[in-house]
Amino acid sequence: MSENLLEVRDVRKSFRVPHAGKNKLCALDGISLDLARGETLGLVGESGCGKSTLARTLMMLERPDAGTVRFDGVAVGTDDLVATEAGAVRDRYRLLLATYAQGLVAGAARLTADHVTHREQFRKPIAMFQAVGQQLADIYVVARSLDLSTTAAAWRMSEGLDATEDLGIAGYWVAAEIPATLRTMTHLHGGIGVDVTYPLHRYFSIAKDLARLVGGPDARLDEIADDSDARLDPKGQATDVH
Repeated sequence: MSENLLEVRDVRKSFRVPHAGKNKLCALDGISLDLARGETLGLVGESGCGKSTLARTLMMLERPDAGTVRFDGVAVGTDDLVATEAGAVRDRYRLLLATYAQGLVAGAARLTADHVTHREQFRKPIAMFQAVGQQLADIYVVARSLDLSTTAAAWRMSEGLDATEDLGIAGYWVAAEIPATLRTMTHLHGGIGVDVTYPLHRYFSIAKDLARLVGGPDARLDEIADDSDARLDPKGQATDVH
């Protein structure tokens, strides 16, 4: 493990500009810096001095003309990145969140299934009670719905197809249904579900964090509606109905 999280050496970047004399504008001229673990770096300068260009270059959203960028001791080039276009990076990030939520629900569902199988009331497992079975069925439906939209999005992205609709649906499930599903699982556990020595409360906390991170259910519904309008009227002349 490298002592520095980020190491930048002699990074240079120029842009071709028609009215800049030799048709090149130097944005970065031999930038070198180190950023240790736990440190924060602030860049201060007037507008147009190259702050954004440096940030984009460090993230490999811009290809440097010269120099090296190392993360944790490993040199990173544009060929090492999955995507550099902002929209593609955003889609992969959204898919990552949905996939994480898949695993979260699966883990919590496993805990819940084990609990209701071994927890007995009136000399039989509570999983045999009709009300418990109905709630378990609801959990299954939510989990499978998230699996379907996430898998569909992953497949479309792997095939180079537009996955906007599937990602939007997966985002809505994460924001609206996953927290409610974790509440149901907590309820099925009874008092132990909120015991800090039992792991379920961590699943519930992460579920709420994910719901906030994707923007909440209203924002995700608006996104789905906007995407549907765009598909129905590609020229953008559809009437705003939401």
